[in-house]
Amino acid sequence: IKYLMNIGMNKIKEHENKLKEYLITKVKDIDNLIIYNSSDTGIFSFNIDKVFAQDTSVYLNQYNIYVRAGNHCAKILKDDLKIKNTCRISLYFYNTFDEIDRLIEVLKNVFGTLVNSEVFSLLLFEAAILLVALVAFVVLVILLILRENILFINVCIK
Repeated sequence: IKYLMNIGMNKIKEHENKLKEYLITKVKDIDNLIIYNSSDTGIFSFNIDKVFAQDTSVYLNQYNIYVRAGNHCAKILKDDLKIKNTCRISLYFYNTFDEIDRLIEVLKNVFGTLVNSEVFSLLLFEAAILLVALVAFVVLVILLILRENILFINVCIK
């Protein structure tokens, strides 16, 4: 408590507000990013359209950017905002403007990366299904040929 008091709670709140304003200004340039709150706290909730909140969180983790994803013990999200989960950034006096710039840089790629990888995964899945169907067809043809050969051999033997 002494540490925070030495810094000054007003200075901490002022820095937090500046960070939040800066973040909101920057994220508005990101396509498909949905902002759920812009209050005067250090809490910032968002989602990327068509991307599951936990996927966004895992993606950001790969760049050493840690956010919280889920309903944040606020089951009211589902009723009030009509969503189940969000990503949450918690800003405080130890955060920097450079960290926000890095977050923005990574977020600008999240939609293309995750959605395109989802489409790619879907295409791979469909290709795998087609491959399994093709293998099943080939096996069936081979079995039919073997059956005909066995019948032919049985006829020849008799």
